[in-house]
Amino acid sequence: MTGDCVWMMMLVVPGCMSAHYSIEYRSHFTHWHITVVGLIGATEQLVCLQGCTIVNFFFEASNGIMNVPVPLLASIDILGRPVTVGDCIILFTFLTGLHFNLTNLVYGWMGAKDKTYAFTTLLPYMCFFVMLTSASYSRYWKSYTYLFVVMNGLFLTYVTAHLNVMTMAGRKFSPWFYEPVLFCVIVYADAAGMVSN
Repeated sequence: MTGDCVWMMMLVVPGCMSAHYSIEYRSHFTHWHITVVGLIGATEQLVCLQGCTIVNFFFEASNGIMNVPVPLLASIDILGRPVTVGDCIILFTFLTGLHFNLTNLVYGWMGAKDKTYAFTTLLPYMCFFVMLTSASYSRYWKSYTYLFVVMNGLFLTYVTAHLNVMTMAGRKFSPWFYEPVLFCVIVYADAAGMVSN
């Protein structure tokens, strides 16, 4: 549904890809591993999104059902087209993901005794968003969007696991990773035409 539109992808990211880092961040500083915030948790939110994805199998139009305009919202033209079922799912994913992530990040921040350390622990989380945004400048972005998303998702999974291990061991997390810098340098070289195919 998002295609290669990076800003629409960023709306889905908090609910789909970055929720577990926020859980680990909160756990690291509060020693409380919480996966449900308010009425929705990371699993419930992801099940809703995946359920909406899988339901396409049962329609003749397959994922074309996502492009059906929502009658109550059809008159709203903020995207240059009517609001569709897919847009509503993306908005739900964004709002619930944003709520979930921000709540965990705020509680983690408030639970941290050393705010400088709390800020540096957020660096890999912020780098993930920078990496995904910078990837959209690559000349390969349109052809290989999925691979860029997977590559960035693997980075965030890797650092989330590292944060989890440090939390469980009661050790300090080192937020300094070379991968985001290397990734952005390669994308810059590609976008600037410094490298050939």
